[in-house]
Amino acid sequence: MSTPEPKPAPVWHDGYTHRIVIKFQDDQHARLDEDGKVDTASGDDAVAGVLDDHGLQLHPALRLDDAKLDSLEQSSADTTDLRGTYLADRSDDREGQLAAAFDLLALDEVEW
Repeated sequence: MSTPEPKPAPVWHDGYTHRIVIKFQDDQHARLDEDGKVDTASGDDAVAGVLDDHGLQLHPALRLDDAKLDSLEQSSADTTDLRGTYLADRSDDREGQLAAAFDLLALDEVEW
């Protein structure tokens, strides 16, 4: 059994508006439902709990239609779930964004 790579620490640069980027583990097949809530394969509500606790709303990082995403995924030897990367709303609240980022990183469903 291989040792998982450590998760990278969140980065903050003062003077900028920031946005959390979340990449879910590929096996989670994380998707937003019709209400904008995250659905994961684990079915665990921990992700939704962290997002709710911090008042975060996620949006797909890649704004491509399904046909284009399918084509990219099929043409790559990499098995990365391109639909599993999301952006949270922008914020200049340093402490709030970092707290949310660390809380999300602590979840097994989140890769980075």
